Amino acid sequence: MHNRWFFIPIVFFIFVVIGFSSCVSQKYSKKGIKYEQMGLKTDAAEYYYQALVRKTDNVEARLGLKRTGQILLDEKLQRFNDAYSQGNNSQAVEYYQKAQKYYDDLSLLNIDLNFPVQYQQYYEEAKNIYLEEQYLQAIQYLDQSDFSAAEPILRNILSLNANYRDAKEKLNIAVCEPRYRRIAQLMENGKYRTAYSEIVALQKISFTYKDISDLKEECLEKGSVAIIIPDFSVNTNQKAVAQSLRLNVMRALQNLNNPFLILLENENSTTTARQMVLFNSSIKSMMYDAGKLSKTETKGWLKKVIVNQETGERKTSYSKIYYYVYQHKRSLNLDFNYQMTDQRTGEILKSNAENFSAADAVHYATYDGSSNDVVAGYWKNKLNIFNSKEDRVDDNYASNAQLRKLFNANKKIKDYNTLLNEVEQQTVEMITYDIQKFLSNE
Repeated sequence: MHNRWFFIPIVFFIFVVIGFSSCVSQKYSKKGIKYEQMGLKTDAAEYYYQALVRKTDNVEARLGLKRTGQILLDEKLQRFNDAYSQGNNSQAVEYYQKAQKYYDDLSLLNIDLNFPVQYQQYYEEAKNIYLEEQYLQAIQYLDQSDFSAAEPILRNILSLNANYRDAKEKLNIAVCEPRYRRIAQLMENGKYRTAYSEIVALQKISFTYKDISDLKEECLEKGSVAIIIPDFSVNTNQKAVAQSLRLNVMRALQNLNNPFLILLENENSTTTARQMVLFNSSIKSMMYDAGKLSKTETKGWLKKVIVNQETGERKTSYSKIYYYVYQHKRSLNLDFNYQMTDQRTGEILKSNAENFSAADAVHYATYDGSSNDVVAGYWKNKLNIFNSKEDRVDDNYASNAQLRKLFNANKKIKDYNTLLNEVEQQTVEMITYDIQKFLSNE
């Protein structure tokens, strides 16, 4: 029973959609007739077409589209025939494809138009001549190293005939050769890491183009950089911090998976890298302020609402109480600097000095009973009843919202280790970013 009622609105919706489409189809069909009577065959055919799209059994639109569609197709074929007769092969190919597409579009709606078979023969003849002309033009551009001009011509050839002569190989040259030459120029200028990136991009197009694999290996060999990261310089109190920070830096640099980066722990390590860089660093100072939790006894009111069960009358009373407000702040600051020096030349390649900090604070309130009934305000004497001149009850939306926020606030402050981890993370990110940038610049 329930399923039947469920399908009723769906069926109704389907009928509405069908009815709407039918109305739109009739509307377009009438417009098609109007434009056809005016001699505007192109507009008429378009309206008949749209009418059939919305309602395929619209007989009036079907007959109208067959009439006007045949006229338009004949006009398109005539333009093709004129271009063919004049030996304008590029235009002939273009006009034929437009005629063919129009014929195919109407065929999808089961509109059968007359497309004389001889036009196919004329088209193949014009296309073959056109392809030969285009191919010779592309070859000329390739011989002149004008790859940007050759590429679109070769793509056009392959769109007309995917297996035309060696057009695929020629297109591969048009696309890859300018990239290959740029790579060779970069390597000649000693920019091996930049060249490597270009090679990776080229191999996505043609993995085995010329000797690109060999050039890739050469770039790796000549562009590699060995970075020596000895222990960080610190005072005795910060030795554990320095060890942890250095370990995290090494791990982060390894996770970069940079093919040019070789990490060494000391200057005596052997490497095949062409460039060796010493990464000297130090923690100049580290200050931790644990802060102190402050507790403030605060005067307020406990609200009580009594409802008379017989009359429904509500009576509100307030009693004087204390609640407690707490505040606590902590911070950790670290001064860090480093210098990267070329081991062979002594040149300072990069240096940086930064201050990193992390902090946290809590501000909350507590009450021994139900904090939902606590109201902000002030009173002078707890023993006396409410005194309108000396006492104040702030039982309003803004004050209550602020007080609820305090009672519900976070009460746990971050500890030393958490703040230290945050500072270490900032330091690691700075070092990693700087080294990655150094490797990307040549």
